Amino acid sequence: AVEALLAPLASAAEFVTDAYATTLLQPIGEKMLQTLGSLTDKELKVERYDLLRDSLEHVCAILARCLSFETATKRVDELRLKIALRMLKISMFNLQLGAVKEVNRLIRLAEAPKQPGAPNRTWLCPELMQRWLVDNGVLETVLQSHLHQKQYVEQVGKLLRFLLQWHCVTESDLDLLWSCTIGKHEAIVSNIMDMLANLAWNFDAEQLDSLLRRVQRTDHRSPKDVQRVVQLVTKLALGDTHGVLASRLLELLWSLVHSPACSPATASSLITAFPEMLDRYDSRGKASKEEYSGKCVTSILQASQHPSAAASTAGLTSLRLLQRILGSYMLGSRMSPGSQELTRSGAIEGLESSMQLLSVIVGSLLSYVHAAATGHAEADHERVASHEDHVSERLQLLEYILNQSCLQLMSEEVSRL
Repeated sequence: AVEALLAPLASAAEFVTDAYATTLLQPIGEKMLQTLGSLTDKELKVERYDLLRDSLEHVCAILARCLSFETATKRVDELRLKIALRMLKISMFNLQLGAVKEVNRLIRLAEAPKQPGAPNRTWLCPELMQRWLVDNGVLETVLQSHLHQKQYVEQVGKLLRFLLQWHCVTESDLDLLWSCTIGKHEAIVSNIMDMLANLAWNFDAEQLDSLLRRVQRTDHRSPKDVQRVVQLVTKLALGDTHGVLASRLLELLWSLVHSPACSPATASSLITAFPEMLDRYDSRGKASKEEYSGKCVTSILQASQHPSAAASTAGLTSLRLLQRILGSYMLGSRMSPGSQELTRSGAIEGLESSMQLLSVIVGSLLSYVHAAATGHAEADHERVASHEDHVSERLQLLEYILNQSCLQLMSEEVSRL
């Protein structure tokens, strides 16, 4: 009702005389500022936010006719911030969503370029909004509830982007953000992870590194949460158009997939994600498939030399990764015609030449069988794969290598088998 009464006055304000504006409009504007500023929490709960926002717009237009535009906008914007902060602290979804939207709207107004020759807001500026957000702990407030609502988290993301642009996000803020992904409902974890992935390139280098260190600590997470972490890392890689995070992200996935705490489901996702990410970075010259193929062979060899339940698992993981990486090379002879790109056969033969690939795979199979027979693999192998899988996957990789290259098993390896 108030908004409907104010609307015609605001529309007519520019057409009335100065005397009429001073004697009639200004008292109305002043009274409405006082009334809207003194609304109780109970009244805010039942007030439609869009009507409240429109009422403030009308009051601004009325006062701008009586006072200067700068004075009118300053007084109304001060009230807007005061009401938005109060609404943020009232535990009602519609109110808090409306409040976050209003804060983002004020941020846009503050960042809007000044128009020469036109009235501009001078009090509301990015520096003021940055100080207001930090001094009132707005980020902490908005992260306390409704994070399962995607539309709400999208608005929080806009607010966070502004804070990141002004370098106002602290380590404590990162701790708070990351805590929202631990032990929470799947929808909350998904929304926060998506928000972090979308904002990743707004973090400075130190903050991004700090975020990735938190990503790496997945020991106490559920398999579903780790899946979300993997999705976050994958999104970061997709957004890394210049390859600046290549080494960091690949090493992160490598450590995750080889972690003893990595569940079978998570390991399966990582073994799929890692070669795809590696292939993208390799095609841009930001990483080397040859390097990580060699790391896989080294890991397999180390697992064979130090047999244990954990070594058996690490060896099987590296075997699976190696086959995926080799499968990402194109078919053909050692070098594809008219190209310097290494082919699958060339990659396999290069590993044989430099690291005795066939001998390592045969040794891995024999080491595992011996460990299983003596009980060293018994405690762990069923958690990751059955005994039959451990044996068959090593044999399958051996067969794959022979089929995809010109290599042959020497009589020494055949006799060992």
